[in-house]
Amino acid sequence: MTDTKDTIAMNQNVVTYLKKFKLHHKALYDRLIIFGVKPNDVIKYLEQPEQCGNWPFDFVCEMASVIPKISKKYLIDFPIIELQTEEDRVISKLLRKNNLLAFDIKIYLNKMVSVNHLIQFMERDPIIYEWNAYFVWQVSQEVIEVKEKLL
Repeated sequence: MTDTKDTIAMNQNVVTYLKKFKLHHKALYDRLIIFGVKPNDVIKYLEQPEQCGNWPFDFVCEMASVIPKISKKYLIDFPIIELQTEEDRVISKLLRKNNLLAFDIKIYLNKMVSVNHLIQFMERDPIIYEWNAYFVWQVSQEVIEVKEKLL
């Protein structure tokens, strides 16, 4: 019985993760493939399985195997976000006002993280609390790298 509850919880967490993912990757979301499937297909499979009856059997099997992989790799506890530092404030203003610096930084960034994401994180914009935990972690790592390059 616990396995069923754990599976249901995992499925709900995966759906939540994928829906939040769409918030910060709007431009990439329709072209995105995670472990060989589109996020919208995973959401459809979990929320409306009755609409997946025409899918090929091997695709349904693939879908069932992808959900635990997504859960294992991307579902983490929400990281602790420290208060904004003076460095954060200054660097975010520099990135916002200096297009050349922002372009320079963009070259080094993970493809999923934009300069706007860095600015939002460094300014502690309330939107960052709507992002999924894995993305917040990615952005925080990018902020650390940017600080190392600039300071």
